[in-house]
Amino acid sequence: MKKRMLAGIFAAMLILGGCASNPEAETSSVPASEPVSESVPESEPVSEPEPPSSEPAESSAESEYVYQSGAPDFARPDSMVYSTGEEADFPDIYWDFADKYYDIPDAIRAIPGAEGESWTPSDGESDSLYDFLHHFGLLIGEVSENADLPAVPEDSGELSSYDCEALCWGDPVQINRRFASNYAAVSESGNIATIFWLAAHTPEEYAAIGLTVADVEWAVVECEKLGMPEIADTVAQARENYESYRAEAGPMVYDTRESFLNTEMNWDYNDVYDSIPGELIGYVGNDAVSEWIGIGFNPESNLQAFIEDFSLTAEEIRAALTESGNTIDVYGLTDESLDALCSGDQAAINRLFASDFAAVSESGSIYTLNWLIRHTAADYQTEGISRSELEALLSTLELDGGWEDYLTPLREQAALMAE
Repeated sequence: MKKRMLAGIFAAMLILGGCASNPEAETSSVPASEPVSESVPESEPVSEPEPPSSEPAESSAESEYVYQSGAPDFARPDSMVYSTGEEADFPDIYWDFADKYYDIPDAIRAIPGAEGESWTPSDGESDSLYDFLHHFGLLIGEVSENADLPAVPEDSGELSSYDCEALCWGDPVQINRRFASNYAAVSESGNIATIFWLAAHTPEEYAAIGLTVADVEWAVVECEKLGMPEIADTVAQARENYESYRAEAGPMVYDTRESFLNTEMNWDYNDVYDSIPGELIGYVGNDAVSEWIGIGFNPESNLQAFIEDFSLTAEEIRAALTESGNTIDVYGLTDESLDALCSGDQAAINRLFASDFAAVSESGSIYTLNWLIRHTAADYQTEGISRSELEALLSTLELDGGWEDYLTPLREQAALMAE
């Protein structure tokens, strides 16, 4: 399998003097897009987190189970949830977070001993794994030692060590993306929008909080599968809003949440797109890059965002990368791909930087492997994915080896595609 390489970001952190146990959290930033606060007055957008405190945790005479997490004082994850309040009419379903967010495994509950086993939420806390971990100040190391959790889960409903790491660190962006319910859409910047919110708001408001077309589709389809007559009108309105949103979308990435759960894979873009050369970091300056990276998880820490946010031209980039005598191909770039990055032509960028484990449609949208196995040949043709594009992906998987669970359904759909 092709491993995710954030070489440039890691280099930045080394230059800036920070590299600890959670590279995902420490090499990125808080959400770039601001939520539409007037749409949901009760839900405040997350603010820029302060750097981790170096002060030791206060000791407790009452309990020996007080640990220093060293995590920043992030906002609560549920402060980034967008709802209408109608969810309360259906208390048997978690509309915001997945079941695993609210389930506390016995092995984790036992870590603080009797206090953990008898724990009940106090004021300001919810009966969730997040609040349990933070109530007792548990570190990911303690959780990993006492609970047998997979690093990469087999399905999105299974708790993993990566999930617990996100909870212990406390970044609501990463937590919300990992724990969002199937019945809600979650944006790249970590905002969760329940199906009720989706029905009550417009595509323009979807865009304002950074919801992707693919994730809105996910929520709508999953709610349609529930088949609940009590919410049929709500789901139908959300479906209508989704169709309008999709009709207005340009070239983009169509993905599923499984891609985010497996953080060791580049499912959408290739390694060049997700790496930032150290020479460019030096050109921009350590202080500026430090502020840009920030603290927390930011899926926008990539070469395209770096170029756009620092307003770099192709000429500046070539000069910075070739100053030491190298050529730009050393960094996996060509004149064509560099010009595309600086042009803002998303279709061209997608075609040139798509992962080997994705297909690109005629219009320039990227469809990840996880999206493809969840859809049919008819969907491929509707999206403009050619049979030759699918066959090229199949050849890559066959050569790479170990992809049989993906190859079987893709071969079946390829056989159904018209020549």
